[in-house]
Order: sequence, then C-alpha cells, then structure tokens
Amino acid sequence: MQEFLHKIIFSLIAGFSEFLPVSAPAHQMLYQHLTNHQAEPLLLLAVHLGCLVACWVSCGKRLKRLRRERKLLGNLKRHRGRQPDPALLTDGAILRTAAVPVVLGYLFYAKGTQWIGSISMLSLVLFLGGVFLFIPRFLARGNKDGRSLSPMDGLLMGLGGMLGALPGMSRMGCAYAMGVSRGAEPGYAQEAVFILSIPALLVMSCFDLYAAVTAGAGMTALAFLSYLLAAVVSYVSGYLAIALLRHFAGKLNTADFAYYSWGLAFFTLLIYLIVH
Repeated sequence: MQEFLHKIIFSLIAGFSEFLPVSAPAHQMLYQHLTNHQAEPLLLLAVHLGCLVACWVSCGKRLKRLRRERKLLGNLKRHRGRQPDPALLTDGAILRTAAVPVVLGYLFYAKGTQWIGSISMLSLVLFLGGVFLFIPRFLARGNKDGRSLSPMDGLLMGLGGMLGALPGMSRMGCAYAMGVSRGAEPGYAQEAVFILSIPALLVMSCFDLYAAVTAGAGMTALAFLSYLLAAVVSYVSGYLAIALLRHFAGKLNTADFAYYSWGLAFFTLLIYLIVH
C-alpha cells in the first residue's frame, strides 16, 4: 500500500511540474531522495505518457488547424476552396524549426540525468535555471506572433527548450523565457512551448520504454493497474497545470519562478550539507 501511495504522489508531482516553468526532473529527483523511493522505468513511462496525452489533448485544436493549413497548401490551387492562412503556415514553420533542437537535446535525456546525478550538482543547475528565468525581467515585453517572428526566433526557442533535458533546467521556463526575450507575445510563446513539449515527451517515453525493456521489468495485474493509475494521475495533473497557465496567460512572470528555482536550489543545498 505504501509503494502504491508513493507512485500516486510521484505521478502527481511529476505531472503538475511538467508544464510549469520549473524543472520537473528536479522535483522528481528531490522526491526520490527525500523518500528514498526510486521511480522505476515503467513508472516514468506511465508518467510521461500521461503528460504526453494531456498535452496532445489540450493542444489538439491548434494542431488540427496547423495540419489542415499545411494539407491545404499541398493541394493544387484549383482544388483549394480557399487560400491557406499565412499566419498559421508561419506558425507551423516556426514550430518545426524549434522542434529540431528540442528533439536533439532530449536525445541526451538519459545522459543528462546521469550527469546531474547528485543533489549538489542539482542545486547548482537549479540556481542557473533561475538566472535564465530572471532574464526577461530586464526586457520589454513584445507582441510578436507567427506573422512577425522569424525561423531564427523559433530556433532560439528550441535551444532554450533543449536545456530542459538537464535536471534543474525547465524546458517550459527556458523556451518561454527565450521566446519573450525575442519579443514574442507571452500568450503566443506559451502556446508554442506547450506544443514543443510533445516531441520532448515522446523522446522521453521512448527512453523509458527502452530502459524498462533492457531491465527486463516484469508486470503483474496489480502492478499494471498501479501504472495505469499513475498515467491517469499525471494526465489529470498535467492537464490542470496547462489550464492554470492558460488562465494566467499574459500575466506569467518568469521572475517569480526564478525566485522559486533559487529557493529550491538553496533547499537542495541544505539537504546535501545535512546529509554529508
């Protein structure tokens, strides 16, 4: 029963933090360190799949519109009922450009977890992540969207997002901070980062599946139910996190999350000093 409860709490924390401008892997590592409870690959797979579905469902309408405009562009002009929306086509191009560095960065997801394997190193990366989140405070907010942003802006957002492969750095926070630093309208940058989470979560899920297969993890009916429930919990908590951010769209201040990241870095350092 205690093991079952740990899985639920872990899934709740992991799912909710996955879409906030805070480092989800850092929260997972701290929870595991404080409770001495290690999350096995199948649990991580369930959590990441739950978050992936939450993000896909939440962004479904926008993804459908982007696919529709791209498909319309591929049709012969005489077969088009209307002309494709240039703003949506540009959005799609920017997102595809941004997705490249995100996917490349998350190919080192497993290595990044190994590199930041100690909480002393985690404390340092959390501090640096806070610095990254604090940068937009010194810059004026812009109102650019897909019509005025360039592929280079998308590439820089993707480079920010790829930092999330390192525990302590936030994919959501760094990509969002990079976007608004380039003059993107906050709501636009936020929606773009949500969509960029899809390839990142897909890559992480593939790594989790590979780790589970190579570990030869078995599964009983009860264990399957516990993982299924973990996926549902991460889905619900992730969906709520996305809804919360959308509710405060345009009002998000990354500096507040920078203070949180620095506080978490100090807390992590204290844990390290007490234990050692």
